[in-house]
Order: sequence, then C-alpha cells, then structure tokens
Amino acid sequence: MSLRKFLTFSSIICALFFIYLGSFGTDSSFWQRVFILLGQMVDQPGEGELDWPKGFNILGFMLLIGNVALYFLAKNWKRSLYLGIFVGLLVLSLLVSTWILTK
Repeated sequence: MSLRKFLTFSSIICALFFIYLGSFGTDSSFWQRVFILLGQMVDQPGEGELDWPKGFNILGFMLLIGNVALYFLAKNWKRSLYLGIFVGLLVLSLLVSTWILTK
C-alpha cells in the first residue's frame, strides 16, 4: 500500500470516529465523563462551557472532505508536497475545530 493511500484511509477512519463522537458520543456516559474531565483540565468551571459535538463534527468533516479531495487532486504531486499539504490540512482542521469548540 502506498503512503498516500495509507494516509488517506487512516485519516478517513479518524474523521469518521470524530463524526461519531460529535453525533453520538455525547450520549454515552463514558464520553461524558471524559469530556467533563477534559473541561476541568483546561479550567472550565461547568460542563456545558465547551461545545464538544460541534467541534468534533467540524473536525471530522474537515478531515474527511479535505483528505478525499487531496487524494483525488494530488495524484501526480511529489511526496514532499503531498505530505506538506496533508500536515497543513491536519493543523488547520485542529485549529478551526478548537476555535469552534471554545466559541
């Protein structure tokens, strides 16, 4: 399996997991406790301060759409260019989802 296929398919699996967390993960008691603990670690006083579902959904959809588009558009690109854009896409999606999470 080539590096591009591996990165694309693993990021799609991660994106689907984040979409699951955003859609159904807040209903589970385990994930609710994890989110409360994470909120307390960043000094959030209440459990309703962070918008976890919206942040995870945005992260998942950005990763999914971005990596599928990158896979199909970057067929003839060099490996270094592909990896640079891939890492940039990951960083951008994390920054945007964190911004929406805390908004």
